[in-house]
Amino acid sequence: MPVGDRQKLITGIVASVLGERPQINPTANFNFYGGRTAQRAYLDCFRDLLPQVYKLRPTLRINEFEVKGIYTNNEESCTRIEKLLNSKLKF
Repeated sequence: MPVGDRQKLITGIVASVLGERPQINPTANFNFYGGRTAQRAYLDCFRDLLPQVYKLRPTLRINEFEVKGIYTNNEESCTRIEKLLNSKLKF
């Protein structure tokens, strides 16, 4: 992956971790037992299964505890995210 593309990817992930992403509004279509939690599980199921169906790479999951302490988009944060990605993706 070219260095510029890698930096854009890491910057995007850091922005995502910091919460700089659109918020999902509640929906009336999921008004059964479990509500929003059930909706998340339903969508996560598709995120995990569809890549296999369409022969894509699996979904990359990053847990909240893995990015604990990353609050800014700076060199240190980018380095930590890069190390995390390297461990998960085996670049």
